[in-house]
Amino acid sequence: MFLIVLCHSVPIWDHGTAIGLIDITKAVDNYKEFFTIVIRYLGQVGNAIFICCSAWFLLDSKELKVKKVLYIIVDVFFISIIIMITCIIGGYDLTIKEIIKCIFPMSFNNNWFIVCYILYYIIHQPLNKIINSLNKRQLLKANIFLIVYFCIWQFIFRKIYINIIGFIVLHFIVAYVKKYMHNYRKNIKLNIYALILSILGFIFSIAIFNVLGLKISIFNSKIMYMANIINPFIVIMSISIFNLFINKNFVNKTINYISSLTLLIYLIHENILLSNYTRSTYYNKIYLTYGYNHINLIIVLTAIGMLVISIILASIYKETIQKIVRKICDYLYPYIRTFMLKVEDLLIKLD
Repeated sequence: MFLIVLCHSVPIWDHGTAIGLIDITKAVDNYKEFFTIVIRYLGQVGNAIFICCSAWFLLDSKELKVKKVLYIIVDVFFISIIIMITCIIGGYDLTIKEIIKCIFPMSFNNNWFIVCYILYYIIHQPLNKIINSLNKRQLLKANIFLIVYFCIWQFIFRKIYINIIGFIVLHFIVAYVKKYMHNYRKNIKLNIYALILSILGFIFSIAIFNVLGLKISIFNSKIMYMANIINPFIVIMSISIFNLFINKNFVNKTINYISSLTLLIYLIHENILLSNYTRSTYYNKIYLTYGYNHINLIIVLTAIGMLVISIILASIYKETIQKIVRKICDYLYPYIRTFMLKVEDLLIKLD
């Protein structure tokens, strides 16, 4: 979660004329701006680790919990509305377009990761059935195809790739690691080596792409092209990090509680209004007052502050509004389920 917040702390948000805006899509010629680009990439590492964690547990899932999907959708809606109302009270002059986007956050894909995660959760059981129907060799072949075609071919040429495919690819990779790579999973030294090599490859590949951008115009505005969860270095990094931690047995109530807030933290800190207005204003003042000589330190400190504030706000929401909202959901769920079953029966009867 911190990697994701860190990624979103890079000042790339623009609303009107944002003086402190950084254009990270273009190649740069100094190390400070280069590491700003690397920081922006780290969000995809956080996303990939999150998917690995989800896949590990969803592989053992026996049922699709529709109520869980309902909870997520309702949280997305209420947090979006609360922040919109807060911004209006705070004096921000929101456009009609922005208000509509806040009222229908899922429809306008305000948070792409949430939409993809819901789709992934809905289809995880069919994916599990496919995986469980394959023997070791067949699952290996499936993984080889997915890795070669998506993590290499489509990663380079990006013709038909959409975000949900990355979730599916990681689900299959984690499935093979969980079912058949027990020795590798438990080998701390091997995973550390894999992590170090993937980090070096990750930074080196961005550096090479940046150099190409400085030399060849066609690459100049493509510096973020590799910021994707199917990036092979990001895949190896996320699997290695997950393996290193899955071997550690410890219980910490604070970490568990904060972990339960991750969805809320994501929704709060990456809200489109906070990105367009609050964060933009914040970085404008930083730029005009202090400049960007220590931009990477500013980004890290901003991320720490934003994470702490998001945890506090998420905790307040969880202990107050979410409890009320979920009671309403629990009351409405039987009616929603009955309606869905009737629709399913009607569709099944269609010849």
